[in-house]
Amino acid sequence: MAAGTSRVEDLRYTTYSGARRGRLACLAAFTRQGALHALGAGRGWRGKLIPVGLVFLAFAPAVVVLGVRALFASSLPQSFGRPEALTQLVPYQAYYSTVSILILALAGIITPELLCPDRRDRVLDLYYSTAVSPREYLAAKFGSALGVLLLTTLAPVLFLFAGNILFAVHPLGYFQDHWRDLPRIVAAGFVIASYYAALGLAVSSLTSRRAFAMGGAIALLVASGTISAILAGLGADAKALLLALPVIPVILSQRMFPDPRGVQQISSGAWLAAYLVVVGISLLVLLLRYRRTDA
Repeated sequence: MAAGTSRVEDLRYTTYSGARRGRLACLAAFTRQGALHALGAGRGWRGKLIPVGLVFLAFAPAVVVLGVRALFASSLPQSFGRPEALTQLVPYQAYYSTVSILILALAGIITPELLCPDRRDRVLDLYYSTAVSPREYLAAKFGSALGVLLLTTLAPVLFLFAGNILFAVHPLGYFQDHWRDLPRIVAAGFVIASYYAALGLAVSSLTSRRAFAMGGAIALLVASGTISAILAGLGADAKALLLALPVIPVILSQRMFPDPRGVQQISSGAWLAAYLVVVGISLLVLLLRYRRTDA
């Protein structure tokens, strides 16, 4: 076609006839899409391998315990006293420390994936030009991170609890004796997941490079643990342990269960205060970094 001879043949507009479900439905879809993206949806198998693999590894202790109960419970009564004692191979409150490295690794992978690409590609203004506000954007990203992390902090322990009921000699009796553990499991799972979601997103909001975000999160956690250990080695007060960021959510979650050891050096209130300080500072950083004028 010769230059200057092009023309518009037809131009028409049609009205939207689909369902209008409101802002909450929009945020729910945004949250779901973010969680799936963090788990590797839309990418090749290499993008899915690490996050999905970490989730499956978090189930490994529960699978091992339930497998032992299913296969060997009848042949081990003398060693363990009674089949029900096999439930103590990995107590619920010990599960979080068992998989803590996996939780930390997953948080370090998914939180930069949720924030850094948008900052790198400078698309925040596109989100803000729609009905999504900065706080709603953050709420959706936090929900995405929380949902994925719950796959390692809550789902495996619930799986273990259900399996213990299934393989109990008297399932109804086991549930009646241990039903109080169920709300503790749920609360502990949300405490750890929300802690790492807030902390990971706060670190990730400071850079547009995923590698820098991952390295910064690891450096922060390792440095805090090292400082705490040095202070403890120098004879500092036991409360120096509160400076170890990776320890805070695990100990707080364990304090939700009955403690057979009795008196502790650091009170549960102190652990709760440390948890609230870290989460509060992390959320404040996010709110400051994501404002209407931020691009």
